[in-house]
Amino acid sequence: MALRTIRTQKLKSFFSLVGVLIGVMFLIAVVSIVQGMNRYMVDRFANTLVGANTFELRQRPNIMTGNVSEAVQLEWRRRPRISYADADEVIAEVDRRFPQSRPLDLYRQRRPLIRNPRE
Repeated sequence: MALRTIRTQKLKSFFSLVGVLIGVMFLIAVVSIVQGMNRYMVDRFANTLVGANTFELRQRPNIMTGNVSEAVQLEWRRRPRISYADADEVIAEVDRRFPQSRPLDLYRQRRPLIRNPRE
């Protein structure tokens, strides 16, 4: 009975089929665009602003969680200052251990990004 209805109402069946195809194609396109935008945002903005694939070389921790005793804070203050030579050694070691990684362009282009934490 259903096949007979499809045969008799060919135009209605054709438009129904086209509507389903357009809906599925639209859904696939929207999902692809959203996934592409998410990847772009993570690659372009999150890694640049937040530094998802970076690390900081600091004299003291940037964020202290929990109760940190006075002795530990005093020990952190007694650590030697990080110099440009220290940063160059770290860059060389990272480049040696991870040759596929991108170079640390921000440091090499603008040295003032390495700041003295006591300033």
